[in-house]
Amino acid sequence: MNFIVWGLYYGVLLLIERFVWKDKLSQLPKFIQHIYTLFLVLIGWVFFYSSSLKDAGSTILALFGIGTNGIWDNQVLFSLRQNLILIVIAIIFSMPIFDVIEKRIVYIWKQKAVVFNVCFWCVLFLISLAFIVGNTFQSFLYFAF
Repeated sequence: MNFIVWGLYYGVLLLIERFVWKDKLSQLPKFIQHIYTLFLVLIGWVFFYSSSLKDAGSTILALFGIGTNGIWDNQVLFSLRQNLILIVIAIIFSMPIFDVIEKRIVYIWKQKAVVFNVCFWCVLFLISLAFIVGNTFQSFLYFAF
């Protein structure tokens, strides 16, 4: 049932964006468009991940601080400390500043930039792999199918 709701959620969003909001979204500042997209995608992932609609509803309410013991607890602080490097990397790579930096490096270093880019992406891949291996106690999402 969750996957039907998940599909309907995105279908309704597409219809609203196409026929109701039309060009209004493109007139908003880029950072507002970015936040809008992330917010709606995160809500959609809740429907995809949850095992039931009741769980999805509880999770969505918890995202807004409803039915929880507050925004911060020891588990949140532990997760933030464990994943701080990944969070910082995700923030940096989600911004257009990375493209500017990469173009500047290519402009200055030219051929050396290609080697630098390959090394950079390999190191980033190894760091990501190390974090994945370090969190092997969590079950993989698709094992639920």
